[in-house]
Amino acid sequence: TDGLPLGVNPDQIKMMFTTTNTVIITTCVGEVHVLSYSNDAIRGNGTVTGSPLQWSKVMQNATTPLSNVIVARGNIAMGFALKSDGTLWTWGENTFLGDGSASVTRDFATQMTLPTGMPAVKMIQATYYNIDDESSYYVLGTDKKIYALGYNSYGQLGDRTTQLRNVWVNAKNPDSSIITDAAWISTNEHDYLYPGLAVIKLGGVLYTAGYNSRYMVGRTFIEDTNYLALPTGVASSDVITHAEV
Repeated sequence: TDGLPLGVNPDQIKMMFTTTNTVIITTCVGEVHVLSYSNDAIRGNGTVTGSPLQWSKVMQNATTPLSNVIVARGNIAMGFALKSDGTLWTWGENTFLGDGSASVTRDFATQMTLPTGMPAVKMIQATYYNIDDESSYYVLGTDKKIYALGYNSYGQLGDRTTQLRNVWVNAKNPDSSIITDAAWISTNEHDYLYPGLAVIKLGGVLYTAGYNSRYMVGRTFIEDTNYLALPTGVASSDVITHAEV
């Protein structure tokens, strides 16, 4: 009657994440449940089937649930989770592991390769471009660097290229130096079109990148490639405290 998975009570929910046609909940014991209307693989239960009317528990294999998760996010096609031991996990369509391998569909949650040199994870995000089923992953490290992975058709990874990346790369400033003072990141993770990224740096400087549909990231070129830079109308002296793409 409360709409939750069998055996899960409202006071056992740690967080809820929603994106197009999909709801992902993480419980206080660190398990992940998915309710998805249009995507089978994101259910993460190994069957690539299921009902849009029933919750599916994300599994690491046929007998082992994904556990000890402290945050789970993703997009319409894939899930992306951080465990309490600092490991990253993914499942769904066109997923990357960050180890140089190509994207594939993963019906079970699979451990990813962490970005080289990153001490620990502060934030995770993802974005998507539905036209070509393109997922992109983002991690903000405790070292204040941004690590990005996956598709990059509109410069959404922030590395000042449009190259697909199957290993983690760093987001870069307008002068092409690596960003080392990022305080916050936000991607277009809730909509299945128009991948975009926003970065707030220490001190409040805001940069945006990616697909600028209807000027959604505030850049000059609409529906085109944009590398990280100040949005139009925002000055470098402005102090931005929050961004949601």
